[in-house]
Amino acid sequence: MSLVRTQNRIVKQIKIHRKIKLDQHMLLAEYPEGSGNMFSISTESQDNWSKLSTLDSRGLVSYPFVVTTHDERSGVSLANSAELTAAITAIGTAVLNERALCAAFIADVLAAGDEAAAHAVAAPYLVWT
Repeated sequence: MSLVRTQNRIVKQIKIHRKIKLDQHMLLAEYPEGSGNMFSISTESQDNWSKLSTLDSRGLVSYPFVVTTHDERSGVSLANSAELTAAITAIGTAVLNERALCAAFIADVLAAGDEAAAHAVAAPYLVWT
């Protein structure tokens, strides 16, 4: 297999892996920081936070508003729009960090000089944790 084909295949694997990690709740965001309250950053969760933000911007969210953790075992009572924004920032930051990590691995794969090197640089990201 050529280097370019190997790189293309590995890049696709990395992107699929990122999507699975996001959508299977393998990646979480903590809010408030240090609280141990973990929230999903899945695509569905991001969409729900975005919709909540839209409702809030129209004055349709009544406070306090309770948001539940990814496992529904606990929740956080948001007192106002500023706290909602802080929670959304925690979610968004976790998503952007994962996207940046993924992009760095992709860049390393594309910079690899041979097929073995491409596999080697991708391996740490593709481990199921």
